[in-house]
Amino acid sequence: RRSSDLVPLVLTIHDLNFLRGKPPATIRRRLKRLQAKVDRAAAVSTVSNYAAREISAHVDLHGREITVIANGICVDSARVVKRRPRFLPAGPFLFTIGDITAKKNFHTLVELALHLPEYRLVIAGNASTDYAARLRRAVADLRLGHRVILPGIVSDAERTWLYQNCTAFLFPSLSEGFGLPVVEAMSCGRPVFSSTATSLPEVGGSLAFYWDRFEPEAMVRVFRAGIDIVTNDPDYGSKLRAYAAQFTWQRATRQYLALYQRVLAAHAARRAA
Repeated sequence: RRSSDLVPLVLTIHDLNFLRGKPPATIRRRLKRLQAKVDRAAAVSTVSNYAAREISAHVDLHGREITVIANGICVDSARVVKRRPRFLPAGPFLFTIGDITAKKNFHTLVELALHLPEYRLVIAGNASTDYAARLRRAVADLRLGHRVILPGIVSDAERTWLYQNCTAFLFPSLSEGFGLPVVEAMSCGRPVFSSTATSLPEVGGSLAFYWDRFEPEAMVRVFRAGIDIVTNDPDYGSKLRAYAAQFTWQRATRQYLALYQRVLAAHAARRAA
């Protein structure tokens, strides 16, 4: 007998981001491995409606629905550095964070920074990648070394400070199963400028501002218009915090527990039949 006949398997698929930027043979191989796991599973869950639609389009779910359970935020406002990180000079700044890889589309922010001379830009994350080297070359070519900062991986306390003190959080990513930094920034009351790609409009909702084009002039127009809206609404930060408050691990845990209980009940009923 298969192990899944004795112990039901709940499979959580965070995303299918490998569909973008990978060779066709690699995509086929990964989909085949994923299909084998789905075939064994009693239930499948994922983190966004976008991811659920994409999974349904590329994997045979054997008629089952996918349970969508959103991620929770991980910002601890009590754990924050007391002062500005040493790598960041005084003055207003824009912030982004993530693995510095091509899918994050961070090079568009370097070009954007050229048109926003009043701000510094912090791009935090693993700076040892080939794409990070490309960003550093672009910064040097544009003579922005005094304004665009790649500090590498920052501590959780530094990350929280950067969220809390940035003028805005920028996230032009092209491929996200969820996009946790978006709601993390919102939980700190900071306005978010995001791409319209994959799951990000779903996660950012109506309070985020969106880029559907990445020419610097178009990005500047969206940024300036969004900052004007935020500046003229003293309650905007409170609205962002209230929206982000729905994304908690306590809520996610309750939803996962309910899913496990449904699966166990169905499994017990089948064995009793």
